[in-house]
Amino acid sequence: MKNRQALRNIRVNTQMMEELKINEVFVFTDDVEHSNVHFRARMFAPLIGIPEDPATGSAAASFAGYLAVIHPTQNGAL
Repeated sequence: MKNRQALRNIRVNTQMMEELKINEVFVFTDDVEHSNVHFRARMFAPLIGIPEDPATGSAAASFAGYLAVIHPTQNGAL
């Protein structure tokens, strides 16, 4: 997402998710308020009974893999 405000303003369109056959949506931004935090994220899965997973659950592992591909670094540091 462009920034924290856009992340906060997300409203899930379950009808569109059903039409696109998408069960989960994971969104993030690198616009953070503290220097020791790299990303803020939200995960939504209303079609499987999880309106929002504030801890992002298993999505965190997939996000780590995504970051490893788009931001390859030495020693795993961002």
